[in-house]
Amino acid sequence: MAQVDEKAMEARISEVVASSLMGKLQELIRSAMVEQTAQTQAQEEPMPLEQLQQTRPQNRDMQGLSLEAKHLRDFRKYDPRSFDGSLGDPTKAKMWLSSIETIFRFMRCPEEHKLQCTVFMLIGNVEIWWCSVEKMIDTGGKLTTWEQFKERFYEKYFSANTRYNKQAEFLNLKQGVMSMEKYEQEFDKLSHFTPELVATEAARTERFIQGLRSGLRGMVHALDLKTYVAVLRTAVRIDADSRWERMTGDRSGLGPPQVRKGKQTRRLLNLSKRNL
Repeated sequence: MAQVDEKAMEARISEVVASSLMGKLQELIRSAMVEQTAQTQAQEEPMPLEQLQQTRPQNRDMQGLSLEAKHLRDFRKYDPRSFDGSLGDPTKAKMWLSSIETIFRFMRCPEEHKLQCTVFMLIGNVEIWWCSVEKMIDTGGKLTTWEQFKERFYEKYFSANTRYNKQAEFLNLKQGVMSMEKYEQEFDKLSHFTPELVATEAARTERFIQGLRSGLRGMVHALDLKTYVAVLRTAVRIDADSRWERMTGDRSGLGPPQVRKGKQTRRLLNLSKRNL
């Protein structure tokens, strides 16, 4: 009798254990199916617009090469000139780099992309020079900066001594026998080397007047013009009149035929004002 009870109890225990294990297994299967269904729906459903907008900038930031290519493409739209490293005229190097920086201002080029755009325009000896110099720059494990490039570039192609000579040339610039067009070109070119002397329009205007020929300088100064453009136009007109008189002996003061009509009108206006 005792043996029968023990066997019945063992059978009952086995049944309970099997039932419990089966229930847990079914529960695990149901949980797995629910999780798989949720993942499938998430893949099929489109990402919310707000979440998509948050992820896109991160993707762009991670694609550094694409950003560099974009800035290089925009840079080339301005048709920048290449530089071959010629040492014949140091001012050409300065003017070239100034033109590159002007493009950067217009296109609002980020600082970290300026160097790549500039190096793209280096050809011949200067390209070889930069490849050698860049390896010797101590960047502390970081990328070479735009300022580091400019510092090495000026040391090589526009030294401090050259810069000083150009500044002295600007301070001593006089029109002399130069035409007004030639004088204005020289003034504009050399003023790039002394920006502190032409930092304001008033300073630039006064410096330009001081370099004019003595007679012309006095007449322009007496008019007390306030802008550089006004001074330049007036100086060109007076200079043209003076040259016409020297060539033709015409002392009428009317100047060359192409400007006589305008001069006659102004004289009539002045006479009218005096008679009022």
